[in-house]
Amino acid sequence: MPQPKLLPKAWAADGLKNNIPAERNGGLAQEAATYAEGFPSITMTPISVGGKPPSGKDMNGVLHEITANIVWQNQGGRYRFDQAFCDAIGGYPKGAVLISDTLDTEYISLVDANTHNPNSGNNTGKWAIHAGKGLKASTTQAGSVQLSSATNSDREDMAATPKAVKIAYDKAEESAGKGLPVGAVVGFPRAVTNQEGYLKADGSTFAQSTYPDLYRVLGGNRLPKLNRSDVGMTAYFPIADIPDGWIKYDEIATRVTQAAYPELYRKLVVQYGSIDAVPKAEDRFIRNASGSLTVGTQQGDAIRNITGSIEALYGGYRYTLYTKADGAFTMDLDDGANATFSSSKGDSDHNNRKKRVVFDASRSVPTADEVRPKALVMVLCIKAKDSQADVAYWIKAFGKVTNAGTLDAATLAADIQRKANRDEVAPKAHTHRAADITDFAQAVDNLFAAQKAATGYQKMANGLIAEWGSLQVPDDGFLPVVFPVAFPNACLNVQATVIFESAVTYSYILAAHAGKITKTGCHVGISENGIAGSKTVHWVAIGY
Repeated sequence: MPQPKLLPKAWAADGLKNNIPAERNGGLAQEAATYAEGFPSITMTPISVGGKPPSGKDMNGVLHEITANIVWQNQGGRYRFDQAFCDAIGGYPKGAVLISDTLDTEYISLVDANTHNPNSGNNTGKWAIHAGKGLKASTTQAGSVQLSSATNSDREDMAATPKAVKIAYDKAEESAGKGLPVGAVVGFPRAVTNQEGYLKADGSTFAQSTYPDLYRVLGGNRLPKLNRSDVGMTAYFPIADIPDGWIKYDEIATRVTQAAYPELYRKLVVQYGSIDAVPKAEDRFIRNASGSLTVGTQQGDAIRNITGSIEALYGGYRYTLYTKADGAFTMDLDDGANATFSSSKGDSDHNNRKKRVVFDASRSVPTADEVRPKALVMVLCIKAKDSQADVAYWIKAFGKVTNAGTLDAATLAADIQRKANRDEVAPKAHTHRAADITDFAQAVDNLFAAQKAATGYQKMANGLIAEWGSLQVPDDGFLPVVFPVAFPNACLNVQATVIFESAVTYSYILAAHAGKITKTGCHVGISENGIAGSKTVHWVAIGY
């Protein structure tokens, strides 16, 4: 539709016209027009039967007032707040737009029946700036903003020009070329699982053709293994204030749970069968596991052998009988007498012999009120939380591409990894080699995650998980088993086998059994008749 004709002047601006009232009152002529009735019905009744003709001045008055508003709008006029009009209509409706008394700011009504004057201020919840001088952009409001090409400003009420953006971009590109070199190791929060340009430093291998620069820096294709955990190590502290991540060794039974310290809990249960079975250090001295001494062995107290001898002898004259002692034994009196036996000839070898034998270990070894080696008292603690629990280490695998126009192995590997089946990277008819795909071997390994140890597990691509382990079960007893990994949905079956070196015959009985099976563990026990002693039980669990 073309633009309609613009009206430069209202209808009958210079002609005769009446002021049209809103409603009829008592002094108004019968044929006079009002906004409520328009032209009354009497003006539409034939004159012959009592009708009256409408007034031309009324017609001019109506058209003048209507076209006056059109001329105002054609001239670009905006309506201001009018208190009388506002009262007459019961307030402005939601969405109404008015211009300020200063004619430089437009306001939009936020509510219906809005009687608040926007020129008076305090417009929160009633009017909002819609356009004009008052509409300026900020961090919380959209609006007009001044452009700036400065690159060193910290203002938040201006916008950058393309020139400023290019300067910043060029500086960033320049800095990128001076960034971390290939092979640099960086720690990221453990929540970061895919950092572009980096490989996780987990001891895995990579293809030389995919990351040639990294291969050259490392001198091989094996990544450093920096995901080791120090949970379970022990240390003595010469201070009472235990560092974070450590707990006192003898508080294991009361503080170590699967929820509080899952890794330590798993390791201790694998070794001892249950947390309650972990021996306390108490007042024991710690020995190294070697020879027949295995981890967790407890030994009672003992001392060095103390020796001495008592010898009964005959004297040289008339065969006098007396006693001699050495080592930890000594001769003494029991009544203060000077001698027990004497020779009538006064033979010095046999006179003044004592009659009581006394044992005193201090004659042979150092003694005290307790059995102990030389000691320095400190606090024995165990590492309960990994020092790097919140950090994972990654190694810089490739940097900025400088050989534009030629094949860049690093970029190719990253693209293949993200978009291997998309035509914009490689046609669907193209066949990728495993070596061309970043972390392909690692991704496959993740589908078959495993812990290959005496106590371990194997995850399968279809969701099944096989877990296994062994423990020493007491005679006619049972112990709890905590699975190396919890089954996400259910444990379907547990099989237990007791190890015995010979056949079980006649009336002897030896059997292994499992019970209390959950997603996180079970109980394993043995029953026997005539085959006493603890036995090694191997268990296998299947679930998904």
